[in-house]
Amino acid sequence: MSVVGRLDRRRADAAAGLTAAARAAGRALFGDRLGVVVFLATTLFALSCWRVGFFITDNYTIANALVGVSRGHLWIPPAVTYGGSPDTPGMHLVGGRLYGRNYGHVFLALPLLRAVEAVAAVADPRVALAACYGLLLLALSTAIGRIAGRRRAFELGGSALSLAVFAANLAVATPLDPVWFPMLALQASTIVAAGMVAVLLYRLVARAHDRRAGLFAGLAGVLATPVGFWASIPKRHVVVTALTLAALYSLYRSREGDPTSERRFRALAYAWVALLAWVHAPEALVVLVALLAVDLPTARANDPRTLATVAAAFGVALLLFLLTNALVVGTPIQPPRLWPDYAGGPLPPVAGDGGATPGPGTGGDSAVGGPRGARSPDAPTGRPDPNAGGGVLGKVGVLLALLTRGARAVVERPARLRYTFLRSGTIPGVDEPGIGQAINLTVLESVPLLGALCPLPVALARHLRSGRRLPDGRDPTVVADAFAVAVSVGLTLVYLPRLPLHAQVTVRYLLPLFALGVYGVARQTPVRRVLAARGPLVGWTVVVGVLVGGQAVFAWLALTDAALGEAMQFHAWLGLATAGGLAAWLLVARAGRFLPRVGAVCLGLALAAGADLALFASFVHFADAGVHALPLARALAAALATG
Repeated sequence: MSVVGRLDRRRADAAAGLTAAARAAGRALFGDRLGVVVFLATTLFALSCWRVGFFITDNYTIANALVGVSRGHLWIPPAVTYGGSPDTPGMHLVGGRLYGRNYGHVFLALPLLRAVEAVAAVADPRVALAACYGLLLLALSTAIGRIAGRRRAFELGGSALSLAVFAANLAVATPLDPVWFPMLALQASTIVAAGMVAVLLYRLVARAHDRRAGLFAGLAGVLATPVGFWASIPKRHVVVTALTLAALYSLYRSREGDPTSERRFRALAYAWVALLAWVHAPEALVVLVALLAVDLPTARANDPRTLATVAAAFGVALLLFLLTNALVVGTPIQPPRLWPDYAGGPLPPVAGDGGATPGPGTGGDSAVGGPRGARSPDAPTGRPDPNAGGGVLGKVGVLLALLTRGARAVVERPARLRYTFLRSGTIPGVDEPGIGQAINLTVLESVPLLGALCPLPVALARHLRSGRRLPDGRDPTVVADAFAVAVSVGLTLVYLPRLPLHAQVTVRYLLPLFALGVYGVARQTPVRRVLAARGPLVGWTVVVGVLVGGQAVFAWLALTDAALGEAMQFHAWLGLATAGGLAAWLLVARAGRFLPRVGAVCLGLALAAGADLALFASFVHFADAGVHALPLARALAAALATG
């Protein structure tokens, strides 16, 4: 063989190797082509709603922490880039230097910041974002075409659509100040996390039941819940939700394979929890306790080899969290929530500090969180005593105290449950006149789809009265269900003593419960039967509810000249109505009358009401909380504001 022939063969082998590696990575991330469709669809939705700006004052701290990390250190330069003042929620003062929190999220955004800076060297970021949006549209169209068996038609249609969208974006694009690059990276990281929330829901439900139910769960988990609304707001909540679902998925996989597979996926579940600790340690502790309580009693074997593998994976993944704490405060087990708060005032001089160029704030008050620098309720359970329980057992003791406090709050003030889960309205002490408008919705008002969970106690009671045996405790779905319930109860008890609060909009502290709730809805037999029998009707009901129903909602709000609180309460009543209809149909279906067409319409309307809330919040109600990153979305928001 000639030299040229050998070189060609090596190039072909290298290309084949890269293709095989890319396919393996794609299978590991998305599972199959339908998983790719779910990721692309939900990511495009989040990109459409993306606003560059500060929705809540806590965002200043995280963005400034990323500025510091991008310069090679954990501390924040005294001359902050965002906000104009370092006295923002979540800022800590250790050894004369300022530090942020949620460093796991900050480091997740660091590669994206480098990517944004690299792109900005050759093109304006807004133009690059428009091109990326068009390419994602083309990729989605191509993926759907392959699944539908009409690849060429979908490729041609997708190419025309993506070019048209890119041209429209290019026509209204404006330059973006480089000072916003860290914020762009943070928001991009949460958008990717939201896409993975959808993928994990799809893969979990598809393995437990079928791909149709998985597709429903994946799309609904972002498009019809506040996950889509918070996707472009760089708080920890979406990242926490994604890591919690990753642990749930890994736990499920550990129960369906051979012993070697079980050991590997059990270790992976604990590794996700360890990474969650790097993002937010208190919530990671709740998830860890739930995982231990469910995993150990239901595992096939807890032999030394298996436990050593699990412990090693957990320890290695936890090193990032421990190292961050040790570098800042000198002790590896003291998380950022227990670092000394910065309460304002002059900073002590520290040799070697570099300055930073001051950049823009929001130019005024934030849309929800109050004036810049105001403290927001981002420590909803109150701040534990940093000296309480110096070791790991002490931290577990603090968690047990918080859980007990939450259980006591349920008994002593049951109204908290109503204002958190059922009906909001004007909440005493939160939305009273002079304090703020009634913009904070409950869990059920935010996600009408969760109305499908309301009949579950009735179904459980009937099951117990029938004398039938409870499901096998080692069944993968039963194990996953138990973990989902344990995490939901744990997070609720931890946060409930301080809920409801202002600046939560959709009970953002309980955001993982929304995704876990969608999983619970997809697990119900009547819902899956409707998807199998009347799936197209569900889809068309959603389309009509969003396109036609959305226009009707906009016209009604415009005609009544509704204020922000009134508009949000309109969504609340709409959510409760659709949730009630879905719950009523499920009660009838479980009583013996299935009524698939009625169920499909009720299910579609609940999905549409959740999607309408996310779209209206992004394009109408809170559109002034920053400027839409996508030029065409910015033009649409401006047209709606003047219309």
